[in-house]
Amino acid sequence: MKKLLSEAGAMRFANTGSKSRRMRPETGSVFKSVVYAAIGISYFFRSERNARIQLAVSAITITAGVLLHLDKTEWIMVFVCIAMVFALEMLNTAIEEMCDLLTTDFHPAIKVIKDLSAGAVATVSIGSIAAGLIIFLPKILETIQ
Repeated sequence: MKKLLSEAGAMRFANTGSKSRRMRPETGSVFKSVVYAAIGISYFFRSERNARIQLAVSAITITAGVLLHLDKTEWIMVFVCIAMVFALEMLNTAIEEMCDLLTTDFHPAIKVIKDLSAGAVATVSIGSIAAGLIIFLPKILETIQ
C-alpha cells in the first residue's frame, strides 16, 4: 500500500518542470477556492447517479417540509442531514477516484478503504432517515387524521 501511495505522489508531480508547481496553483484567492469547489460539486452531480437520486430525495423532503410547516429547529435538522449526506457522498466519490487512480487491479486494502467510505455514507443516510421519520411521521399522521 505504501508503494502505491508513493507512486501516486510521484505521478502528481511528474512532468511539472518545477518542484513548486502543483496541479492547482495556490494563490490564496477566496474566489478561486469557491470556483474550484463549484467545479467539484458540478462534477459530483454530473458523474454520480447517487448524487442525482439524493438531490431528488432532498427536493421531495424540502417540499414535504414546506407543506407540513416545519418549525425552525426541524428545518435546521433537515438541512444538516441533507448537507451531511451530500458531503460524505462527495468524500466517498473522492476516495473512490483516488483509489482507482492508484490501481485498477483488485487490492484488498483498496477494498477495505472503499467499503469504509461507503459505510460512512450509509451510516449518515440511515441516521438521516431516522431523523426524517421522527420529524415527518407525526406530522403526516396528524394530517391524515
